[in-house]
Amino acid sequence: MESEKPRRGFVESIVYSALEPGVNSSLHVFVNVILVILVGLWIALLFIVGFSIHLIILAAITLGFLAVFNWVMTELRKNPQKGSSSSNTPQQEETDGSTHLKKQ
Repeated sequence: MESEKPRRGFVESIVYSALEPGVNSSLHVFVNVILVILVGLWIALLFIVGFSIHLIILAAITLGFLAVFNWVMTELRKNPQKGSSSSNTPQQEETDGSTHLKKQ
């Protein structure tokens, strides 16, 4: 029999991505959706409550975070190994199910 890897759903992949290093595409989409909803909430509150500098600042901070998050994700996709480890720390090497430290 062939062992098939079960396919994860969207929510399940978000939960599992918290346990794995890096950010997968499901988490990226999830964070983008949440931040866009938050900006929409700030704008809706701006119309409901009236002009408030606090809501404008909160919307600007959220938009800034959304822009920075997407920029960082774009940079990580261009070069995924660039910022993954420091030159002073030993890297781990995985062979035959056991983990060994590589000397640099």
